[in-house]
Amino acid sequence: MPPGPTQNTVQLPTNITRNEDKQNFTLLMKKLREKLDARGKIDGKDYILTFAGATDISYLNNIEVKKLSHYVDYVNVMSYDIHGPMDQYTDFNSPLFINNDVSPQDKWSVDAGIYAWLKEGLQKNKIIVGIPFYGHLYEDVPDINHGLYQPFSRLNQISYADLIEYYINTPGYKHYFHTKSKVPWLFNGTTFISFDGEKSIKIKANYVNEKGLGGAMIWELGQDYNNKLLNTIYDGLNE
Repeated sequence: MPPGPTQNTVQLPTNITRNEDKQNFTLLMKKLREKLDARGKIDGKDYILTFAGATDISYLNNIEVKKLSHYVDYVNVMSYDIHGPMDQYTDFNSPLFINNDVSPQDKWSVDAGIYAWLKEGLQKNKIIVGIPFYGHLYEDVPDINHGLYQPFSRLNQISYADLIEYYINTPGYKHYFHTKSKVPWLFNGTTFISFDGEKSIKIKANYVNEKGLGGAMIWELGQDYNNKLLNTIYDGLNE
């Protein structure tokens, strides 16, 4: 599996990173596990310990996955924003699989990220796949290749609720679906929108089942006001 790009993240300029943070994070989770187990014996309850993690190799290189797996019940893998604001070209927010397209930027995918977590030693039943209820809207995109892998001037995040209301069924926007990456996009000649819809989310839910993974989580509920995508995940996980 090729190394993936650094996932799009926002970090405060005042944040400080240290070499010992890698081990300290493990120690933090170990201590939390001990305290939760002790509290659980008093309360007669089982307390769950989790954390959210990125899909890219650089993130995994900075944590001790195999050691952490002994302390956490599961990991919420943020398998979205694989492409976005940090890129120079339009691309997919959360492609399920890497495709063979010619692209000017690095390729990565949900599947590649999950494979990387498994390779580092996290049990498959502890992996929770992140699914986005939002898309990325790119502006001033050249009318080439249906807008895919093209330069742009601005990018904004857009909820699935707004996509339904203003874009998906709006005249002028054509709907495309990548048969390899298993995600859709919209393009009207100048505006490119990468998102996940009911079809792609059902495929991702089926992927969770086929791989024997722990489940799915979403970001976030308020962006799917009529529960279309939430119900799609539920139905897909229970097929």
